[in-house]
Amino acid sequence: ALTVHVLGSMDAIDYYMVPYAELVDPTNLTTDPITINSAGVAHHVMWEDCPWRYMKLNLVGNNNVTLTATVSV
Repeated sequence: ALTVHVLGSMDAIDYYMVPYAELVDPTNLTTDPITINSAGVAHHVMWEDCPWRYMKLNLVGNNNVTLTATVSV
């Protein structure tokens, strides 16, 4: 399993958990890590009232998993 923490920052120095929701239920916000157990495609949306200029994904427990992420503003 791969755990992904979605982090945002305004200055690229101090990062914080960014609230997000799955595209199928965009009102159900969370800052919980995303757990990936198998190959697939997932779409997430960021909460518009949480400002960030820089975004990074912190990968934990990566066991030979390739992750591709696309961020659109």
